[in-house]
Amino acid sequence: MLERVCQGIYQYPGAPDQSGLILFHAAALLRARHFNYISLETVLSEAGLISQMPMSWITVVSTGRSAKVNCGRYGTIEFIHTERRMSDVVEHLHYDSAHHLYRADNELALDDMHRFNRSTLDLVQDTTDGSV
Repeated sequence: MLERVCQGIYQYPGAPDQSGLILFHAAALLRARHFNYISLETVLSEAGLISQMPMSWITVVSTGRSAKVNCGRYGTIEFIHTERRMSDVVEHLHYDSAHHLYRADNELALDDMHRFNRSTLDLVQDTTDGSV
C-alpha cells in the first residue's frame, strides 16, 4: 500500500523519504511544467533574517497559479503566482539539487516579500549592514 503525501504524490511506506525535504520534492513534482523557485519566508528564515516562520511550511514562487497545498503530516506548500520570467531574476537564483528546485538569494527573497506584500514582512530583521 502507498502513503499519500499530497494531491497525486505518493510514497512507499517501507522506504519513506528520509531527507526531510519531502515538501520541496513534492513542490517540484506538483509544478514540474512551471518555473518555480524557493523564496520569501523560507529563504529568509533559513538565512536567519526572519523570525517566527511556521514549521512544516514552505513558500515557492511559481508561474503556475497561487495555491496552498496541504500535505498532511508533512506540512503545507504555498505557491505564490508570479508573472516574472526566469531571465528577469536569473542572477539571483541558483539550482539547489538537494531540494530539486531553484533557490532565491536573500536579496530576491526580500524583494519578493515587498512585491507580494507579505503579511510577515514586519518579521524580517533589520539588516543595516547591507548583508541582504
